[in-house]
Amino acid sequence: MPPKKTKTNGDKPQKIEWEYQGKIINKIEQTPKDSFAFIYKITLLDGTGRYYIGKKYMYKPKYTSGAKKGQYKGVYPWQSYISSSVELKALIKSGIPYKKEILFFTYSKAETTYKETAEILCGQHLTNPNCLNYWVKATIYSKHLKENS
Repeated sequence: MPPKKTKTNGDKPQKIEWEYQGKIINKIEQTPKDSFAFIYKITLLDGTGRYYIGKKYMYKPKYTSGAKKGQYKGVYPWQSYISSSVELKALIKSGIPYKKEILFFTYSKAETTYKETAEILCGQHLTNPNCLNYWVKATIYSKHLKENS
């Protein structure tokens, strides 16, 4: 099945790639060593300044027992991912152009949740009228965070 990250711009389909520090990231080999997930920002390019902050896991959970214990069960199709936001997906489906940007990579599930929450709250995005994030919820245990998160 072909990836679902194309949109039409007139008659010409356009592939929207993830961008990180000015470079296109479309393969797992292009991500930092041992990275597990990333925090992203999707910006609508319709002149309104609307955007969404989210997280995306690149790897499926690890096996917890057996011969493959500790290995990842596979890779999620993160390249074609848009968002969990129903509103954002509807706006993109309506044809509004957008940009997908990776803000930073993370190295554990707890760090991913922590950094997404910190970005949304400390960046004061919930109070920004252009932000399409309307709530944030997180349970994070400090013992699960790596040093220097």
